[in-house]
Amino acid sequence: MKKLNLGSGNKFFEGYLNVDLDANAPQVDVVADISQTLPFADESIDAIMASHSLEHISYVQTKEVLVDWKRVLKQDGVIDIKVPDGRFAMEAYLKGSWCIDYGFKERNILPMLYGNHGDIYQLHRALFSYQSLWNLLNEIGFKDISRIYDNGTPEHELWMRGFK
Repeated sequence: MKKLNLGSGNKFFEGYLNVDLDANAPQVDVVADISQTLPFADESIDAIMASHSLEHISYVQTKEVLVDWKRVLKQDGVIDIKVPDGRFAMEAYLKGSWCIDYGFKERNILPMLYGNHGDIYQLHRALFSYQSLWNLLNEIGFKDISRIYDNGTPEHELWMRGFK
C-alpha cells in the first residue's frame, strides 16, 4: 500500500512517504512542491494525508491542487485533510477571544488565521470551514465526504475525509 504525507514538515505518520518542499525538513523522502503537479503516476497512491498543509497553498490554487492530488489516488483511494477550522477561528476572532485555552497553555488565535510569519513555509494562504471544504471536495468529485472526530482532535482543527 502506497501512502503519501503531503507537506510533511515535522509531522510523520507511520507507513507514509513524506513529501515536502523543504529539503532540510526531517525525514523527508521526496522533495517536491505539493502545490505543483505531484511527481507520482496517475492512480498510483492508496491514501493521502495532508495535515496542516493545504492552508499553506494559495486559495486561488486550491482547486487545481486538489484535482492533482485526486489524480494520483487509486480508485476508492482515501484523502485525509487536516486544516485549522476557519469557522472556529473567525468566531473566536469576532468575539475577541484572542487565545485558545489548551488546558496546559494558552495560544494566540491569530496564527490559526495567518500562520507563522517567522517562517516562509508556515504562512497561511487559505482558510476553510467545514462547508467550504466539503463543497470543494464534492465539486472535484470526491465521494463519501465526512468530518472526522476522534479523542485527539482539537476543537479548532477541521479533519475531512473523502474517497476517489
